Amino acid sequence: RTPSRSCTTAFPAPSGRGVCGPISPGCRLWDPQGASEPPSGFGSVLTQKKETVRGTRELIVVGVVKLNSLCSWSSVCVDRMGESEERKLLNQDLEEEMEVWGYRPCLWKMVLVGVGAVCSGGFLLLLLYWLPEWEVKGTCTHTSLRDAQMLLLRTTDEFKQWFRVKVQVLQAPGVTPFSDLDLLSKTPFPNKEVDYQMCSEDQVHHEKLPKHQQVQIKYFTHHSAKYYWNDVMQNFELYQGLEDVRVSCACIHSEHSSGLSKTLQDFRRLFFGENEIAVRVPSLFQLLIKEVLNPFYIFQLFSVILWSAEDYYYYATAIVFMSVVSIATSLYNIRKQYVMLHDMVAAHSVVRVSVCRGDKGENIEQAMSTELVPGDVIAVPANGMVMPCDAVLFQGTCVVNESMLTGESVPVTKTSLPSTGEEAARCYNMEEHKRHTLFCGTRVIQTRYYAGELVKAVVVRTGFSTEKGQLVRSI
Repeated sequence: RTPSRSCTTAFPAPSGRGVCGPISPGCRLWDPQGASEPPSGFGSVLTQKKETVRGTRELIVVGVVKLNSLCSWSSVCVDRMGESEERKLLNQDLEEEMEVWGYRPCLWKMVLVGVGAVCSGGFLLLLLYWLPEWEVKGTCTHTSLRDAQMLLLRTTDEFKQWFRVKVQVLQAPGVTPFSDLDLLSKTPFPNKEVDYQMCSEDQVHHEKLPKHQQVQIKYFTHHSAKYYWNDVMQNFELYQGLEDVRVSCACIHSEHSSGLSKTLQDFRRLFFGENEIAVRVPSLFQLLIKEVLNPFYIFQLFSVILWSAEDYYYYATAIVFMSVVSIATSLYNIRKQYVMLHDMVAAHSVVRVSVCRGDKGENIEQAMSTELVPGDVIAVPANGMVMPCDAVLFQGTCVVNESMLTGESVPVTKTSLPSTGEEAARCYNMEEHKRHTLFCGTRVIQTRYYAGELVKAVVVRTGFSTEKGQLVRSI
């Protein structure tokens, strides 16, 4: 009850227990489940309770720390009427860090917005189009991320941009792309009925899988990246590739060098999608609508109406002429940039590759590069190739031209990943082990192998998760 000014956060100790520093008055440890021990693999939960002078509102800040990898922080503001607003972070401490809130459609709010749009002559809809946060808050109500059907995203940089995304549902025989299908076939999964529909692309891959009992996984797509719901973290997370399972270099040699079966490949493709960096060029009509609805041209429209009402027809005509020229010029330049980017990415994006399968990866199959998923093993031909994915070299040596990514014209030599020693025990990291990694878009000029062995590499990332894909996303 004593007002407190500061409170130290909870952090995990090596023993696995959550440890707190000095706790100032008014702060206490709180377990949401009422248990004396924190959940396994998590730190303690620290609650700071503050009351206003009138005692009409409580602020509870809850922090949950996962010991092994990522952190998921949640701030919950609870009032005495039981309404709550939950905010969590995505891509924490990364460049694309975002805050996320969960919402569900509200019928009476949608009716009010419809009435307001009619009364305002459509101006309210235009205002909501400019301000997506107003649109979501005006037509939906707050809910937990688990039950959300609509998500509101806001970047944490200085621009504080808002985005509105819709939650979709994927049906799969496993909850993560690295689940063991043999184990899952013997394990019952909860299969709740929800009102979402599976997208057509996921349905195609889903029909290829064996009929195990399916589990429904919520996800959303933002800037060509898919975020999937994680029940343990109680948050959405982004699957990038083989690095997500934190495999050691020695483990890549022992457990990931034989490749994937066709069934497991189809299963992982449900999560990672096709291995392609597709830049879709919008139609001229879509670009025109987006350009015309810019606030500047809406202002110009009101200016034309004002000048016409005052009989200044020459001014109104000049404004219309200049606006039309400006819109046409913008459409031409934007369309040209889209086409140039599409052509640049489409070049050598789809090739035929040699995929290794079997217990020892001895069976070589020809497949399209769009079918690759993290964990596949590919054989690099002796005459070289343009890499369709990010892959780590574990057998043989390559000479690679990386000018497309780095601008350096001097080829570099890539060696195989170490399988013994101290470095082999370390977890594979693309940044730390770049001298063993073949990046998407780079050209393999020459390969070197010994004792007749093929030059092989394990696929680490595909699609927009690759270095080339992230570069295209930033553009």
